[in-house]
Amino acid sequence: MAAHALTRDPWNTSFESALNPHLAAAREVATQLRGTAAERERADQQPFAEIDLLRRANLLEVLEPQEFGGGGLKWHQALRIVREVAAGDTSIGQLLGYHYSISRFPLIAGRRGQYEQVGRRSATEQWFWGDAVDPLGPEIILNRDGDGFRANGYKDFSTGASVADRVLIYVSLDGNPGAAVIPRKRDGVRFDRSSWNHLGQRLTESCRTILDNVRIEADEIIGEIPAPANSVPATLGIPLIQSVFSAFYLGAARGALIDAANYVRGTTRPWLHSGSDQASEDPYIIERFGEFEVELRAAEALLERAGEQLQGALDRGVGLTAQERGEAAVTAYAAKVQSTRVALDITSRVFEVQGARSTARRYDFDRRWRDVRTHTLHDPVVYKTREVGDFILNGRVPEPDGGRYR
Repeated sequence: MAAHALTRDPWNTSFESALNPHLAAAREVATQLRGTAAERERADQQPFAEIDLLRRANLLEVLEPQEFGGGGLKWHQALRIVREVAAGDTSIGQLLGYHYSISRFPLIAGRRGQYEQVGRRSATEQWFWGDAVDPLGPEIILNRDGDGFRANGYKDFSTGASVADRVLIYVSLDGNPGAAVIPRKRDGVRFDRSSWNHLGQRLTESCRTILDNVRIEADEIIGEIPAPANSVPATLGIPLIQSVFSAFYLGAARGALIDAANYVRGTTRPWLHSGSDQASEDPYIIERFGEFEVELRAAEALLERAGEQLQGALDRGVGLTAQERGEAAVTAYAAKVQSTRVALDITSRVFEVQGARSTARRYDFDRRWRDVRTHTLHDPVVYKTREVGDFILNGRVPEPDGGRYR
């Protein structure tokens, strides 16, 4: 049985042929990342090389239109790529997923013609996007400076910003929220990498970003400040990023199953009462793998549906209604709840089929669980469960709170 067999899903035929070369590239990237993941995590170096790997595989520009020089893929297809990469290294899967989500901001919130300009450069120059948003953290304050602005403040969590080509920043101008996109190397921008030393997701560069009198040009502001009250598409940011969370959670679970299957076939000893000469023939172990795969495929299918619905919302553009946005959000949040449960379950329970020796530090099999456990605390999943329940019971869709929270 090939090591990559568990990444195939021939039962799923919903992907367009355009995805095939990108999916093959993502699988190759995942294979390379899987072989060095534990070593790279221990080294704790900034993942410039990993981002270059994504760039060489042409995975950074897949969402941009082909006329811009991109791959022209849909949102659910991009989520599939995130899952594949995360199966090799969850941190890099998160970075790629955040990149996809952040790069959509000019599309959903930009002024007329702004996305065309930014998206074309992003595709042709293969930008990698990071963020300094952290909606629960301190504000970054803008003050007017001639025909532009000066920004001061910091964000405690800013995934990928310290290794990005462009950084999306949430700002406040005269008490009104807004956003800007600036180069990482802009004068006055610095990063405190010591602020990110967590249980898992150690290579996501989710450290503090500090802006000290940073110049921001007027055309680097995305959309308007304040944003138009009726700009429903601009509120898609949270459902999009929530679906990204689900993608790399499920990628981590898939990676854990791949690791476990390889270990069981090659190392695990059969239990003395199993009646089997090989652990891979132990009926208990086979049943457990079947249980894990059923759980994972169901969650993957739900996320696929959420991705398709979100793409439909993106396609609606300015015609998107609050009800349509809310219904897409409910599906994305249902996927978030289920992916959280499934990923935590699989990444912790694979040890049951691998056996006691698999807990040796040299294998680092706990990395998958540490990654999922760390990020699933990003926001309380019970709030997403409640929003799904409120929709089913009372017909109320999640109402965006400035597009940043719900």
